[in-house]
Amino acid sequence: MAALDGDPLHGGVLPAVYVLGMAVAMFGPALLWDRFDLGRKRWLRGRGFRAGPAALHSTSLVGGVLCIALGAAFLAFDGTSALPSVLSTDAESALEERLPDLGAAVSDRLVLLVLAAVAAPAALLVLLRPVRGPEPQPPPEEEPSVRG
Repeated sequence: MAALDGDPLHGGVLPAVYVLGMAVAMFGPALLWDRFDLGRKRWLRGRGFRAGPAALHSTSLVGGVLCIALGAAFLAFDGTSALPSVLSTDAESALEERLPDLGAAVSDRLVLLVLAAVAAPAALLVLLRPVRGPEPQPPPEEEPSVRG
């Protein structure tokens, strides 16, 4: 889509925004992970156990069960096409006709300017925040010397 648009600026911005959307979804949990030291929380680490001759881990087991459930849902509902819709067909059609007009009313450059105005200060806050080092230790108290 970006290559066929004919506008080099739009062709470069579209993939950049797409990648930014994927990266933000990973940066948020990563910041929380570091801030709250979630790597040391016992409830997130899971536990290893044996089921007969197989050595399993609870995190891998939960992830596997979720993947199997998602695959079964895709098979049962023919991807997502057989899932019931939130809106009626007429409402979806009317919405599809109105949205291009709404999108045309807002300039792409304005959207980028607003995104940059939000992202730049956030990036500066993250980059310029002071790095916390180990807290300074008070000097050891000197014991009174005993001369005798």
